[in-house]
Amino acid sequence: MCVKVFLTNHSELMKLFITSLFLIVAFTTMNAQSLQNIKNENFEVTYQSLKLYPNPVVTNAILEFQLNKSSNVQVTLLNILGAQVRNLINEARGQGRQSVQFSADQLVRGTYFVRLSIDGEIIKTIRVAVSPK
Repeated sequence: MCVKVFLTNHSELMKLFITSLFLIVAFTTMNAQSLQNIKNENFEVTYQSLKLYPNPVVTNAILEFQLNKSSNVQVTLLNILGAQVRNLINEARGQGRQSVQFSADQLVRGTYFVRLSIDGEIIKTIRVAVSPK
């Protein structure tokens, strides 16, 4: 009987733990999205509007994003350790849809990250696989 009670309590405890974990993840995600929307009021960079294609990259890739106002934009290519490999752009860009193209010809096959910073603030980092010919 003691074993049965322990298993029942263990099962209930597991259910409570999983439910709590789910709620924490959901709250954290909602909070992060809310903060990003407040923080990024001068420009619009969302998961839907920030695109990098093709991924994996064989020769060239294009990064697209939308700016709500003229801003200083920096796009950096980082290796898997987070070290800068290339500075793709670092310039003022006008309001509207933006596009940045880069070549993967001289990159070693592997995983890289493309980091978008606007007005000195890191907005989004995207993982990109490079598979040059």
